[in-house]
Amino acid sequence: MAGLIDDALVSVIIVNYNGINFIESCLNSILASDYRNLEIVLVDNASSDGSVDLVRNRFNFEKRIKIIVNNVRVGPAKGRNIGIVHSRGEFIVFLDNDTEVDAHWLSALVLAVKEDSRIGAAQSKLLLSDRKTIDSCGHYLSIIGFPYEIGAGEIDRGQYDKIMHIFGARSAAMFIRRAVLEEIGYFDPDYFIYSEETDLCWRVWMHNYRIVYVPSSVVYHRRGGSLNGGSRYLIFYEGAKNCTKTLIKNLSLQKLLFILPLHILSWMTLSIVFILKGRTNDARGILKGLLWDVVNMRKMCRNRIRVQERRVVRDSQISGVMFGNFSTPDLVKKGLSWLGRI
Repeated sequence: MAGLIDDALVSVIIVNYNGINFIESCLNSILASDYRNLEIVLVDNASSDGSVDLVRNRFNFEKRIKIIVNNVRVGPAKGRNIGIVHSRGEFIVFLDNDTEVDAHWLSALVLAVKEDSRIGAAQSKLLLSDRKTIDSCGHYLSIIGFPYEIGAGEIDRGQYDKIMHIFGARSAAMFIRRAVLEEIGYFDPDYFIYSEETDLCWRVWMHNYRIVYVPSSVVYHRRGGSLNGGSRYLIFYEGAKNCTKTLIKNLSLQKLLFILPLHILSWMTLSIVFILKGRTNDARGILKGLLWDVVNMRKMCRNRIRVQERRVVRDSQISGVMFGNFSTPDLVKKGLSWLGRI
């Protein structure tokens, strides 16, 4: 199969931050792929653990690896944008540095996307490192504005082994056409972590392209490999800031007026629960994230106007794939489950 489709160059972009414990196994698995026409662009985000030196020493003779070193930590969204600029592929894959890939993962993605020119992006089946528990098969949006992962926490028994439309692809294993990126724009640089892929995928759908989940492409994910206990404040700060910002930018006005109040109420309720439980630092992160949105509201409104003016497809035309055709109670429950995951 690979020999029939490997004419297109694929750029695999990995943003690395202190990934010395897993970056070697990640790169080895990619280089063992049956799809050979690929390049790897490793964007290092000011790591301090020697992971860049490890890659340089262990992969010194591998011409398909390009290393870009940032002097400051700019976050995954900006890091991926830097990788795009330094890449050459017709197709681009974003992988987390704590992943390992199946030998056929890339062939399956290229084959699926090449079959239909309206498919703009795709996601692999993401399994956790135990190789049996599902991390994500893509995500939809809940009625309270939080994304929820398809199949998260379930044992993989083949229940998600059919190609299907998804609203958003996880950036841990996201495949996208370069031409689509050039049309819709790259990742929003105001995102550090969280929701940057939902924002990008929303624009894919807005511009009349589709996103699919490809179960025959399998990627194993340690999940949160570069995060540590000191990252909790950042997680809640970025989560509150970016989820809210994504809704303001992308929702149609009618849906925004309904969903945004529920979304903010959910964050405020969670912060009160955290305060009552003595988790004041987590609550502070949420409140500061929401405050960022208030302070930067003018900028967000300008972004919203630009996004809405360029959209080709209305939210009403993609509501089925946006919300996954679930009932309202299920959508609320699934939205709250996302909060539990962060």
